[in-house]
Amino acid sequence: MTRGGVAVPLAKRLRWRAGWGDGLAVLAGALWLAAGPTGAWLLGWIWPALIYVAVRGGPPLRAMRGGATCALLAMGRILTYGWAPELQSVLLVAAAAVGGVLGGCFGAVLPRLPAAARPWAFACGWALADALVTRTFVGHAASPAHDQGTLLPLAQAMALTGFPGLVFLTMLLPAALVECAGRRLAWATAGTTVLAVGLVGFAWGYGRTRLHLPADGPRLTVAIAQCTDSAAPSRRLAVRAQWRHLMRRAREQGAHLVIWPEIALIVTATERADWLAWLGEVSRAIGMAQVVGIWERERRRNTLVAFDATGRLRLDYAKRHPLWLVEPSLAGRDPPGVMSVAGQTIGGAVCFDDCSLDVPGTLARLGARFVAVPTRDWPAVTRPHARLHRHTAIAFGFASARSTPGRCEIVDDRGRVVAGGMAPQEGPFLAIGSVRLPQGPSPYARWGDWFAALAAGGWMLVSLSAAWRWGRTHSRLRSPSWAAPGSGRPPCAVHPPST
Repeated sequence: MTRGGVAVPLAKRLRWRAGWGDGLAVLAGALWLAAGPTGAWLLGWIWPALIYVAVRGGPPLRAMRGGATCALLAMGRILTYGWAPELQSVLLVAAAAVGGVLGGCFGAVLPRLPAAARPWAFACGWALADALVTRTFVGHAASPAHDQGTLLPLAQAMALTGFPGLVFLTMLLPAALVECAGRRLAWATAGTTVLAVGLVGFAWGYGRTRLHLPADGPRLTVAIAQCTDSAAPSRRLAVRAQWRHLMRRAREQGAHLVIWPEIALIVTATERADWLAWLGEVSRAIGMAQVVGIWERERRRNTLVAFDATGRLRLDYAKRHPLWLVEPSLAGRDPPGVMSVAGQTIGGAVCFDDCSLDVPGTLARLGARFVAVPTRDWPAVTRPHARLHRHTAIAFGFASARSTPGRCEIVDDRGRVVAGGMAPQEGPFLAIGSVRLPQGPSPYARWGDWFAALAAGGWMLVSLSAAWRWGRTHSRLRSPSWAAPGSGRPPCAVHPPST
């Protein structure tokens, strides 16, 4: 490309194209939106490069506008969830605000850093923002790690770093390639690109090795079951007969545990005691443990109860993280617990509790090798929740099973689906699978959010460096040494030196 007959370096072309910030942000948000439901991992490498070009050149207000536009489009997926319009509006505004703040920070910091440091700052900022949003709004539903989580070898990095580490790699490599192309393979940016490619290659090699290592833990046979809707009292006898029949079938096929969906039973406070007594009697008669999701009408509690093979109630746990502004249930205060099934330690989490950080982390530290997840996903969130379920199993190092109308899955600690099926929205269903349990929790479960803390430290370091460079530049611009004799400028004029 030439301008006035003079060749324009690619670096300047990229800065000039950054003037198209709004268009690039719109395209990045559209690709991010498309990458989530389709699972197209290639799009997950493209849109970070586009948003990086949109925000890398500043100014902060334009970068803020680009970040808000990208986040607003990416969160457009919630329009398919069927939530109330006022709730959708609140969440879209919140997404735009978070994206705008992040984009403004990038617009203020990145232009004041050396070219080789910008991709690292970009990746640290995204990883830190992802960790903060996750702790504020439960789950990783909008995390860039979703896009690369479909690549199981790369997703194994979460066993070491959690979600922030995969977000870091997802953002680092595209940004480094863009910066390297814009600098015509300068030594510093080329070194950054080589290091970024090396980190992604190391993560891929680690994941391939982990997937090929034979699992040597004990096996647990699990059944996922569903009955006809039990809300109507007139159906109680038929539901109980069907319940017994499905448990007997599972027991005959060697299952040690049966998991029923969230809201498998809808009861009042007076009916709850009767149902608990009946469930314990069935477990004792058949000699099989079971995990059941119960909705209590008056108390507005979304609970999980678990019985062992002797019929004793071992777990009674209320959901700790109802979806913000969506669910009418009250948050539970009791910590999650574990129980023993066939000599193995298992835990339970209700619905999106398995996507939080505290519930699966607590279960992993308590020694849970398997986590039962009764849930009831509406069709629009079945696929993303299933992906979150697999990612959580990888990050915390336990096998898990989710029982829901729709996509039911039993996964091992490396995110591989070993059994499952598509359960109907209503009606009986039974799927049985045997999963090998891990020997212990993952390094991330033992060490905690060390990578998020590292990303926070890295972002603080680059922010201080950018502030120091900005102050140094402005102090030089205000220096009277720029006033050359005969230039006609006053000694205190704030002008850069003429070239």
